[in-house]
Amino acid sequence: DHPISPVSAHFVQKVRMNIKFRPIAQELSALGEPLTFSIEIKNNDSNAVPQNSRLWILEDSLIFEDSVEVGAIQPYQSKRVRITVQTKGGITWRDIPDTYTYSLKSKTGQVLGSLRVQHRMRSFCGGLTKIQPPEGSEFINILICGFFGAGKSAFINTVLNMVSSSDNNVVHQEFVGGGAEHNTKEYTAIPIEGTKIRLFDTWGIDEKNYRDGELELIVSGLMPSGFDMDMNVRDHMTQMMKQQSTVSKRRPHAILFFVPFALLDDTNLTSVMKTQLDKIKNMQINSFVIVSRLDEAVPQLRSAPNNQFPEVEQYRQKAATALGVPLGLVRYSVPYTIEQTRSFQIERLSFGILNDAAAAAKARAKVSSKAAAPLGKKAFQWD
Repeated sequence: DHPISPVSAHFVQKVRMNIKFRPIAQELSALGEPLTFSIEIKNNDSNAVPQNSRLWILEDSLIFEDSVEVGAIQPYQSKRVRITVQTKGGITWRDIPDTYTYSLKSKTGQVLGSLRVQHRMRSFCGGLTKIQPPEGSEFINILICGFFGAGKSAFINTVLNMVSSSDNNVVHQEFVGGGAEHNTKEYTAIPIEGTKIRLFDTWGIDEKNYRDGELELIVSGLMPSGFDMDMNVRDHMTQMMKQQSTVSKRRPHAILFFVPFALLDDTNLTSVMKTQLDKIKNMQINSFVIVSRLDEAVPQLRSAPNNQFPEVEQYRQKAATALGVPLGLVRYSVPYTIEQTRSFQIERLSFGILNDAAAAAKARAKVSSKAAAPLGKKAFQWD
């Protein structure tokens, strides 16, 4: 058995020789591409690490075993090593193991020390950085919408943590515009670090709102970032209609529609959701339904979100039937809520949702206008 260490770990002692390892970085890569790692090896032993010693990364479901020469390390000295390994074909985000293993070996194959390291999901976001927006737009736009309290902002927060190069602590973002009943009260554009992808956070749907065509304005690209849910759409309609030449900058290329699992047992609220989702379908935007808060029904899901649980599949099927969408377009989300330490499994699940939405958005993206947009009475963001 090998001890587990996150990339941000401090030195961890091993046996055989008094060798300590400090993982430094795992460089950005896309699924199917080679992975490059950097690690510092410190010899805290009174004997030197032998000449011709090599650092190995052991084979697993993702990685082909490979090694790089380390050479001698004198007592109480350190050496930094960079190693690139090939990954196996046909791998999807679901196949990425939680950890990988370093092993420092002598020329004769004696293990001098080893360390099992937790992957960072950020390292597999290289494919997201390569997605380019259509001509005339700065971003690929993904709309996050759905019932209030469904965890839309929590999902966005999880994505922002996932792409962050910061340490192993979860940062819980405070999104602007929160309210007592709605965590989000303002239509907000949130760019994803290091990519050309932008998430639009919306206030949640309930039985009383979205009655003046707000959702259609959002999906058509007419509503600007910064619009508040308490504003009267009719007071700003003239201003919005003047922006028709620039709607391609704001129009979503894919939509994630969040539905709390408990709502699916309420016929009236499910009908409200279906009505709003049908509006999106009629506008022909690629959409995924995300069943949320399932860890309240299946507590084990929070610690093992990628495991298969019968209850999860039952609610996915219920959502597909109730909302009239193919089962293949129904996913589930387990975002960060109270976690203080980053979880590879939570981030892997969120990566899968974002990666699939980005692929759908890329397929949907079309050429948009380059015309500039004038400002109205309120300094909305028309970009």
